[in-house]
Amino acid sequence: MDLSSQGRMRMYNDATTSDLTVHFCDRSIYAHKAILSERSEVFYRAFYGPFAETSSYTIACEEYDVQAIEALLKHIYSFPYREPVDVELNLDWYLQLYLIAVEYWVDSFETTVVHLIEAEVFLSVPVINHGRKFRECCRQIEGFYDSYALPMSLFYLMDGYINASDKYRIDKQEIIKEKIVREQRRAVEYRTRSNRSTSLESGKVGERNEADRLMVRFEEVLANLDMANRKGQIHEKKKRSKKNRHAHAGRAGFQTELEEDYGSAYCAWEQVVVDAVQDRSDWYCR
Repeated sequence: MDLSSQGRMRMYNDATTSDLTVHFCDRSIYAHKAILSERSEVFYRAFYGPFAETSSYTIACEEYDVQAIEALLKHIYSFPYREPVDVELNLDWYLQLYLIAVEYWVDSFETTVVHLIEAEVFLSVPVINHGRKFRECCRQIEGFYDSYALPMSLFYLMDGYINASDKYRIDKQEIIKEKIVREQRRAVEYRTRSNRSTSLESGKVGERNEADRLMVRFEEVLANLDMANRKGQIHEKKKRSKKNRHAHAGRAGFQTELEEDYGSAYCAWEQVVVDAVQDRSDWYCR
């Protein structure tokens, strides 16, 4: 029967189109052989095999809750999974869904439950933040596999998260070790510097102390040379300044002498001119 998801959901528990009644616990649901057989190999053999059921089928409730059986049937009828409100949502509940999906060979429901376990268990805040809770979930799944012959899909999921957890723990331990090594190295360097300064102050004799003293002496010599170089530069600067002052004074004296010579020459020339004018005047008067 090729129906859409909406068509299957409309036919769920529909007495008018039903050709089968499914009994579980104290409940009954009107179902359809074709729809159940399409999604489950167990239902197909039960309805079309040599010992086929005609008009009713009973699901044993010894191992499953009513909500788990309803979740399986609704999944076959294309209903999206919704968490029941009257069930404690823990790993036991999801393992029950996984077991019924495996028993009735509903591969799509098995995949859905594996994704639910990953999201609601392994990626939940309590499991992520507490390693003990994570280990308890893994031990519970391992015991679950020891009790039943199951496909490896859930086991592979758990194994992947165990490997990721181990890798995270190893990386975290390596980071902590590297941090401890850096702190120890820093402490050793600090003690070495402290001991070096203490040994220099106390005057202990030794190769390292002697080398440190030589280094200190070398730095003192460099400092003295630098100071002497600065003093020499200051002295040279003073000498140049004094020489410049003398040179300036010499140029000023030369200019004064030149002005005096020029003044005396001008006065003599002026006297000559005056004498000439006087002589010309006397000549006219004659």
